[in-house]
Amino acid sequence: MTKEFSSSTSWNSAAVAGLVMGAVTIAADYLTTVPMLLGGGMVSTLLTYILKIAKIFVCIYVFRYLMQRFHDTVRTDYTRIQRYGMKTALFSSILVSGFALLQMLVINPDMTTQIVNSTIEAYSGMMDSNTTAAMEKMINVLPAISFFTSLIYCYLWGWVLSTFNARRLFPVDQFGERETNERKDDSNNL
Repeated sequence: MTKEFSSSTSWNSAAVAGLVMGAVTIAADYLTTVPMLLGGGMVSTLLTYILKIAKIFVCIYVFRYLMQRFHDTVRTDYTRIQRYGMKTALFSSILVSGFALLQMLVINPDMTTQIVNSTIEAYSGMMDSNTTAAMEKMINVLPAISFFTSLIYCYLWGWVLSTFNARRLFPVDQFGERETNERKDDSNNL
């Protein structure tokens, strides 16, 4: 039995789905760092790439599952399910970006400095003193840049997945019309 659509149901369900999606994304991000702990080498690099590809597929599958679950439990249409996916993407992107910011500022604050310093060392022969000074000043702003870049990237990725999954759940028929849950329910009663 499906329940009626309401704005509060959509927002509440999207918040929970965003929490699940964000937690899965954060866990998958950390899983890709495990091969680096094993040491360098070709095997660890290959394993890292395999885990990154697997992370993409896991995130797509979880997002698809969450949208399908909402579709099955709430009477909805194409526009509402697509907006639900965008709300889920918004909550998930806030969680993932916030955790990345927390990682940079609290959990491992030296990481940012190490990354910028290793970049400066790697390109020191090609940079003049002004560029080096500008990069050193950038260390203080890098967490904010990283937060907003991650927020926008995750939201856009979720928007694409939301649109794709909504079209899969409500395909266009031969007359150019989308099937609704009401029409599906009526056709099952015949």
